[in-house]
Amino acid sequence: MTQRKLIVDRNNPTIHKQINRTTLIDELANQNPKFSKQDLNQLLDQLFEYINEHVYQGDKILIRNFGAFIPRKVVSPAHKLENYNKKEKAEPSMTIRFKPSRTVRTEFNHHISRKKKIK
Repeated sequence: MTQRKLIVDRNNPTIHKQINRTTLIDELANQNPKFSKQDLNQLLDQLFEYINEHVYQGDKILIRNFGAFIPRKVVSPAHKLENYNKKEKAEPSMTIRFKPSRTVRTEFNHHISRKKKIK
């Protein structure tokens, strides 16, 4: 059995499981025995590389019934303060925003509400 780290959110005392890449590959391999762990590892590498490359180019990646990876330009608050009185503008940096699909949000909220009713 794989070992998982436990995270406790101070605002929400329920325990959350953190699943790392190795655990994810192990669980996918257990559910899909026809794929080797090496194949699954390569698949994840290719998926993440594809997402990073296209989002970096400014493309929005939409995976139906999962969510969207959206590029965003951000300027850090500290940089804003430094350049407040200067004429030059701060260069924004790029980040990736993940927006879960309605299906994922509904399933997640349904799962959370069932847990609350059980307690």
